[in-house]
Amino acid sequence: MRLQVLPLTNWGSVLSVLVNYQDPEELAQSVKLPTWQNNPAWTASLKAGSEITIEGDEPWFAEHHAKANRSASTSKGYFLIGVHSYSDVTFSIAASTRVHDSVAEDGTVSASLQYEQLFIGPQDKDVLLQPNETRYFIFQNWRDESIEIQLQHHNEYLSAGNETVTTSNDKVVLELSSTAERSPRFKEQLSKKWLKANGTGSITVTKGSPEYCIFCSYVVKVSNLYEAADAKFNIIVQ
Repeated sequence: MRLQVLPLTNWGSVLSVLVNYQDPEELAQSVKLPTWQNNPAWTASLKAGSEITIEGDEPWFAEHHAKANRSASTSKGYFLIGVHSYSDVTFSIAASTRVHDSVAEDGTVSASLQYEQLFIGPQDKDVLLQPNETRYFIFQNWRDESIEIQLQHHNEYLSAGNETVTTSNDKVVLELSSTAERSPRFKEQLSKKWLKANGTGSITVTKGSPEYCIFCSYVVKVSNLYEAADAKFNIIVQ
């Protein structure tokens, strides 16, 4: 799990992050909130923009897994996260997880789906794609209404040849599909049919369209087709 805590005010503040992990069986019996008084399993002090990465193989993580399943890649559980500061500070917090490839007994490999979560409105941070890079994003939809996904480009990026390139929608391609999986873990779970923005940088899914769904996930795929230029943009969901 990658955890990012970003102070939005009072940039001199140092935030303390306290983390506990509980499997579902333990959580059903009692909740162990991560506080200084009850000896949290993991702590760190962060300055502005700092990032924590929990890979899943730390001893404190493994020893709290359900006894029936000790595999760090498949166990299900809960991270309980506490943030502490000695002064007033406004902050944002974001967490993402990494799923590993799955190998069946016959040797078949299911490629993991690495993605970032999307939220309503513009996202908290811009996305930077390297040349020929593709990245996936997930919006978990609870609403019974149309949805629009839009790329907001930032102008003129320095290419590898020291030239400025104004990125465009024909080279930074936006695509969308939907899936009944709330949190798809593997690429094979995705639909084979994708809506493409066709140069507009925006996709709207309306009621009645084949891709429209409720209590599902919209999968957004963005590809940078430039050979030697980065692409920087924000994704707006509305």
